[in-house]
Formats: sequence, C-alpha cells, structure tokens
Amino acid sequence: MEFWMGAKMLLGNRGKVVFSLLGITGAVTALIMTLALGEGGREVIASDLAAIGGNRILIGGRSLNSRDLEAIESMPFVEYGLFPEGREYVDDYVFIGYPKRALLKKGIGSLGLNEVIIDRSQIDGKIGEILNIEGKNYLIRGTYEEKNPLETMKRGRRIIVSMETLNRNFGRRDYRSMVIAFPQGENSQEYIPVILNTLSRYHSLGSRVQLLETPEIYKSVERVRVLVNRVLFTLSFIALGVGTFGVMNLIGASVKSNISTMGILKSMGMERGRIIKIFLYQGLIVIGIGGVLGIVLGVIGSYLGGWIINIPPKFNILEIIGSLGITIVISLGLGIRPGIEGSKISVMEALKG
Repeated sequence: MEFWMGAKMLLGNRGKVVFSLLGITGAVTALIMTLALGEGGREVIASDLAAIGGNRILIGGRSLNSRDLEAIESMPFVEYGLFPEGREYVDDYVFIGYPKRALLKKGIGSLGLNEVIIDRSQIDGKIGEILNIEGKNYLIRGTYEEKNPLETMKRGRRIIVSMETLNRNFGRRDYRSMVIAFPQGENSQEYIPVILNTLSRYHSLGSRVQLLETPEIYKSVERVRVLVNRVLFTLSFIALGVGTFGVMNLIGASVKSNISTMGILKSMGMERGRIIKIFLYQGLIVIGIGGVLGIVLGVIGSYLGGWIINIPPKFNILEIIGSLGITIVISLGLGIRPGIEGSKISVMEALKG
C-alpha cells in the first residue's frame, strides 16, 4: 500500500521527478565511466611501460647507429635498446623498426627480412598473406592491436618490421636518439656514466652522446594519471551531490503538496512509520530508475569514450557495486529527511495545510 501511494504522489510531481532522475542518472553514469576508464587507463599505462620498459633512459647524439646499439646491448645490465625515430612513412602506412631484443620484449619474437606484424585494427590481412606496398612484397608473420594512446594518436597504419628491414628498404643508417631499457629494480642512474663513456669512444667531440631523459619522466606520467583520476572522481561526486539534492527537493515538494493527505492518513490512524515509508519508497523508485538508466548510459558512455580516446574500459564489478551502494545510501539517507520531518506534523496542522 505504502509503495503505491508513494508512486501516485510521484506522478503528481512529474517536473521534480525528471530533475531528480537526471541528477541520479548523471551521478551513476559518471561513477561507472570514471571507474571503467580509470581502470582501463591504468592497464594501458602499465602494459605500455611493461612492453617498452618503465626503467629506461633516452640518450641523444648527432649520429647513432647499429654499432652503438650492439655496444649498448653487450652490457650485462641492459635489457635492450631501440631507436624511437626508427619509422618510415609510405603513403598512409608507417613502418616501425624494432631491434631483435626489443621485439622479444614486446612478445613478438624475431622477424626476418621483409617479414611484418600488422595492426589488425588498421590493416586487413591474414598470417601468411603477402602485403604489397610501393612495389615491395612483405610477408605477414602476425597481427597485434596497438593500445597505447600516445602511439594511436600518430598518423599512419602501423606495420612492425625488424631494424634490418627498415635499414635495407629505406636506406636508414643513423639516428639521433636511442632508448635504453634496464630490468625493473635496477638503479639506472648508476649506469648512465658507464654508457656515456662507452659510446664516447665511437664518437668525435662534435657528435658526443648525451643524456636526454631519465626514468623520472615515468614518475611524472604516473602523477598525471593519479591527478586525472582524482579530477574524474571529483566530478562524479559533484554529480552525486546534484542527484542527492534532487531527491531531497523531490521529497520536500511531495511533503508540501501532500500535507492534507498526510493529515487524513493520520486521522485514520496511520502510524508515523508507515508515512515515512511512503516517502522512502518515493526515493527508492527515483533512485532505482535513475540507477538503472545510469548503469546503461555508464556502460555505453565508457565504450564510446574509450573508443574516442583509445582506452578500452575495464569493469570491476565489486567497485561498481560498492560505488552504487554508496550513491544509494547517501541519496536516500539525505533525501528521506524531508519525509521524516513532514511525518512529525500534527494532524491539525496537516489538515489545515
């Protein structure tokens, strides 16, 4: 009985109901998108740094080549080296060259001359097929899907090749920078002087190798990620505040517009607890409908937003349930307050209203 009375009272306040529904829906949508895209972003950053080495440095010089790479990779404390400039554009394709060790670290394995790995999200092709680009034939050895947003924002349909293929087919020999990766846990700062001194033997004074970037840059990336997550959570709780205010406003308006009804119910012997239940059900109905709409829009928004920014959403069911529980408790706890206050009105005052 109390449930249906609460539903009927809601129908009499349609304008307030819409406002409250929008607030709750927005809060739940924002929470789900924050959690899903935040978790997806964490995985992208973690997998990207794991693939290319979070503990790494960047060195630069006028002319770095395969001889420098061999010297670097001969050091026992180095995982691998690669040239970030090792890419060539042909029409709308981009050939990205990886040395042998970097290919192994990326989980691809070794590639022979003119063997390629294609990004399946950009290029249609099956393993074993021949890809002809500008008159050259390339054998498709495998496929992958790039998920690093810093890479996917760059132009060109991605094709991974060995450094040998890149150098031979495009006449590349010299590069201006080299990434050097170390095992996790190693103190790379200790090895920087050794690396620079070793490479200085192969270079004249005018083309001396120097340090361009240290592992501190990755700590900065992590700080930015944490800051973005905090901003998203702040926006979510602002939306939650709007939803809570909407529920409070809705129940408050319902109390005011139904004072005489409450008086009649009280005069008929209805207990205060049952009257409170009427307004409790009103809040539950709004929060329930808004919560369902918020979940649907949150999932759709997460996939749409993830597609736009190239971050696949990751849904942690326990986190989502916990966040929704907090949303419901706060919204209902604060929202029912006007109903509790309204139930305290005496029969005479209610009948006068």
